Amino acid sequence: MSFRKQLKTLRKSTLRALADLRRAALRRGALANGDAYELVTDPGTAWPGYAALPAGADDAAGHSISCVMVSRGLPDIVGGALASFAAQDHARRELVVVVPAPRIEAVRRLAAAHAVDARIIAAPDGATLGELRNLGIARSDGEIVCQWDDDDIYARDRLRLTASALVRSHKAAALLNRVTFWWPARRTIAISKPRHWEGTIAVWRKAIPIYPALARGEDTFVTHGILRYGGVAMLDAPELYVYRVTGRNTWDEPHFERILKACTDIRTGADHDRRIEALSRRVGPHLAQRAPTGAPTDPVHP
Repeated sequence: MSFRKQLKTLRKSTLRALADLRRAALRRGALANGDAYELVTDPGTAWPGYAALPAGADDAAGHSISCVMVSRGLPDIVGGALASFAAQDHARRELVVVVPAPRIEAVRRLAAAHAVDARIIAAPDGATLGELRNLGIARSDGEIVCQWDDDDIYARDRLRLTASALVRSHKAAALLNRVTFWWPARRTIAISKPRHWEGTIAVWRKAIPIYPALARGEDTFVTHGILRYGGVAMLDAPELYVYRVTGRNTWDEPHFERILKACTDIRTGADHDRRIEALSRRVGPHLAQRAPTGAPTDPVHP
């Protein structure tokens, strides 16, 4: 190995070691005390840097956020996402819902019941999920655009903290590094493995690529594009986002089986119930209202 290559290898290993030390120091300090989150900025080719994002951070208070939700308008599914939006503690926000025309009135009534003044748009027949996301973004007004999936449930401070990570990091987008994975029918809740969770994205409007015309997996293309050209901030706060298996998700059951197998801190049965009760204090009562009672309907993973 040439001397230049040896220096390059040494530099990389040193940067890795320094990053590990900074991460360990954070976790021993503010992160361990529960009053801050780990913010990982990924500039692309450079080694990631680590910083603490205080739990009370409100760096994005002056910015408007558009939450774009593509939905089939099923009342028993969409209610959790509407309740989550209503509970958000970021004031400057709007919800844009793209829904099949026959379900517009039902969604409008449900939104009103949650005191949500949503902008509801009819989904063109035959449009793919990617095309519907583009439509929702085009009809939104916010400086920051946040994906707001109707299957999932969100903590009250999801918008505030994710947007704060976006502003503080000076990156094109912010994502969660982990999410809470919830399978109500199995009375199972867990913490996902670390990765770029595309559905958690908050991105500056000027940095949003066009979603491809795909029925699913469309957000992966967008996230990878931003990773390559704009960089992202990764926020490690899995309790902000509850990724819910409803039985009517875009993905099928084997997909969720694979996610669950890679999860950590898996809670089932009574442990699941206690975790839901604790998480409801952070998310809101609408989480517990959607929790199952009694024995699981399917076998659970050990």
